[in-house]
Amino acid sequence: MGGGHEPEPTRESLYTPVTSKAFTDTWLFKAFDLPTTWFKENVIDKYRKKYPYYHRRYPRVPTIDQCFVDDELCNLEADEQYKRDRLSDRKTSTNYFIKHGDMGYAHNVKNALMKQKHRMLWERKYGEVGSRGDPNKYPNVIDMEPGTLEHEDTLIGNMRKFGNNHDRNPKEMAP
Repeated sequence: MGGGHEPEPTRESLYTPVTSKAFTDTWLFKAFDLPTTWFKENVIDKYRKKYPYYHRRYPRVPTIDQCFVDDELCNLEADEQYKRDRLSDRKTSTNYFIKHGDMGYAHNVKNALMKQKHRMLWERKYGEVGSRGDPNKYPNVIDMEPGTLEHEDTLIGNMRKFGNNHDRNPKEMAP
């Protein structure tokens, strides 16, 4: 790349782990490393329980264009996969709108932080966005004008229900 004294790195040199041969080949390093490595591999890993993964993972199934026309089971699996993907996309879209929606064209990180702060303060005062606030649980709800909380909850609830699909949302939520 230039007239530098360093040779150009090769692909192999970029992807090999960097180790200092001067220390890792010494007897002092091996005296500490071998017993600890043996103990971890033969004692700890053998008796350690598998960590449970709580989210259900569905294996990917063939899409509808990969199924035969008369294969009903394949069509059913593809339909279920499509529904799971669509639900995931709606949740993602709603969360994106909660974070970045209504910020306009020229927003910056400070505006995003302030929006998040205001949302967190609102949730601390009235409960999670989209949930109907209980006046006994949130005493500040009583001080609001009648119908304000219901109107706000209905809008956010509809957004959570329908996702960020603007053509199906009420006109109050239109961009």
